[in-house]
Amino acid sequence: MTTGGAIVLAGGRSERMGQDKALLRVCGRTLLETVVAMLEPLVREVIVVADRADRYALSAARVVGDDYPQTGPLGGILTGLRELGAGSHLVVACDMPTLQPALLQLLLDAASSEWDAVVPEVGGRPEPLCAVYCDTAAEPLRRFLESGRRAVHLALTQIRTRRIPEAELRRLDPDLLTFTNLNTPPDLERLQRSEANRP
Repeated sequence: MTTGGAIVLAGGRSERMGQDKALLRVCGRTLLETVVAMLEPLVREVIVVADRADRYALSAARVVGDDYPQTGPLGGILTGLRELGAGSHLVVACDMPTLQPALLQLLLDAASSEWDAVVPEVGGRPEPLCAVYCDTAAEPLRRFLESGRRAVHLALTQIRTRRIPEAELRRLDPDLLTFTNLNTPPDLERLQRSEANRP
């Protein structure tokens, strides 16, 4: 299956952080710039889905406005799938600054015409905001959203989903750093300390 692009979801309200997480700075770069830079070598194009197309100014990615505002991540995924068209596309959140490229490549390599999505499983639960979605997922996901439901983990029941078990993920990312989210100021402080102490 042709590898397509990557969709970075940057439309959240960041209530627990108290400010736009995409613009938080670590080691001189915003979280959004950090995530885009990690994705660039893996795909042909990176797009950022935000509430407005003029929300962020990026040289390495195109920013598009959400087609389904205030519907959470599922609307952002659908917007990204429409923008990128045919292929299998990475989806990640903008607050995941320790993504591991080898694990992301594993997800891309697992995509095939048999599946609409490839989703990691951690602690027995899916991680639908660090996954691969194929263009074939768009229509069933749209129907799910238009039925009034928004939960992405439940939307996975509507599509052919290949789950990658935790043991397989840990072979490439032993500490599962990929799935680190920054949700609160203490989360950000821990990451900043970790980066400052990195050799």
